[in-house]
Amino acid sequence: MKPEAPPTLAAEDASRLTDFARACKAAARAVALYPGGHPSIATTLGRIVQLNSPVNQSAPMRITVLTDTLLLDGGALARPEQAVSELATLLHEHLVGEITIHAGGDIEGWRTFVQLLGRSADEVRADGGIARLWATIAGRHIELREIDYAEVLREKSGGDLATWDRVINNALQGDTQPMDDESLRGLLEIAQDPERLGNLVDALKRSHLVPRHLHQLRHRRE
Repeated sequence: MKPEAPPTLAAEDASRLTDFARACKAAARAVALYPGGHPSIATTLGRIVQLNSPVNQSAPMRITVLTDTLLLDGGALARPEQAVSELATLLHEHLVGEITIHAGGDIEGWRTFVQLLGRSADEVRADGGIARLWATIAGRHIELREIDYAEVLREKSGGDLATWDRVINNALQGDTQPMDDESLRGLLEIAQDPERLGNLVDALKRSHLVPRHLHQLRHRRE
């Protein structure tokens, strides 16, 4: 069954999500290109601070991360937006499933977050995962929920759709464990069974959380 499409965002909310994504991408570029004291960094980070100040943000922004776009409070853009797609891809590579932004973050807090996103996803996972690293920094203006694909594989008993749905509903967490040998073996077992692989991918797709490597494995098997 095809996943139900999310509702379309109102124009004001769509603009808010797009502006935030553009500001994040601009800040990420500036932090990557210039030395720490360069005025472009302060300018781009200041734009994020302005957008998410208590004056401009009356409630937390709850953003769901899909493979190639973002949802704001469950709503989607009416048409694709490059900055939103690029930020979604970056967050997805770090296995971020949901991000909640509270008003009041300062320039240094956002600088730290952008620098963390700029690190290699493999390097971040080797250090414990982005949610764990962010928690140690104690960045209170952002809450991250990371998808624990290892838990998805560990609880794969039977592979029936009801089990997959239950597992996926509990897959988002704030503290995740690296994928262990048992989970890797489980992934390999699933990859050899088209039906079980299909069940996993379909369940993940229903939750908009399908990891790229599983989607590619399924197509190769088919």
